[in-house]
Amino acid sequence: MQYWAALISTMRAAPCIILQVPDSTHIEILMHEYRHFLHDTARLCHRLDALSGLYGHTAIGRLKKMAQSAAHRELVSELLRTHYDPAYERSAQRNFLQLGSAPNVPLSGMHDAALRETALQILRHCRAASIDDQLCQ
Repeated sequence: MQYWAALISTMRAAPCIILQVPDSTHIEILMHEYRHFLHDTARLCHRLDALSGLYGHTAIGRLKKMAQSAAHRELVSELLRTHYDPAYERSAQRNFLQLGSAPNVPLSGMHDAALRETALQILRHCRAASIDDQLCQ
């Protein structure tokens, strides 16, 4: 157990990079990764009900209507804006000590050329920051 604690502690203290993903790409990724929810409206609505305590029945009712009318892009966009992005931001600020000095690296898309260019930018940031070469290979 002490190994996991040491690993997590080291990760949280390590240099960070903020990957800037366009909203449209982020939405596409999530729609793909969570397609099982998008294809099972009853299950999705049940999961949305769990957020009622945080956002109220009116807001969740609106999200459920989006799900029931298959307005998936709008639903995912709204969940990102109101729930997931703020929650991840709070968690990252709390858990990653060097986040405030992290460089921003844009991701222009999910096609091979965009992913390759983003990976090269990340490597350049690692090298410029003199981060251990083993981490950047």
